[in-house]
Amino acid sequence: MRDVIKNIIKKKISELEEKGRKCILPLEMKFPIKFNNKEYELTIPFKGKNNKKPKILEIIKYKGIKGCVIYSKEDEIFHGKILDTRHLFLYEGKTREELKKNFEDMVLMFIEDKIKD
Repeated sequence: MRDVIKNIIKKKISELEEKGRKCILPLEMKFPIKFNNKEYELTIPFKGKNNKKPKILEIIKYKGIKGCVIYSKEDEIFHGKILDTRHLFLYEGKTREELKKNFEDMVLMFIEDKIKD
């Protein structure tokens, strides 16, 4: 099971790097799992340094979609992910304004992706 999860994470990181985006892990990832003909959702939390979750500074909203704002002191960058979805949509910015613009772009990609499904 651990190898399956590692491969999924590596695939997501590769997809982001192909698009020229830096990968910052989200607060958690959710994976659909089928076991004994039943479907479950596995949630794996990611923690920051010292086994603490990164502190969410703010929840932002655009077109009804929510995202979080986190600041990384190590990288000196704001980052976040779209909330309430099992898909991984990440965004970042050196300033809050840049993060907000990238969040709005990601929301539009998220909406496009939802329409295709």
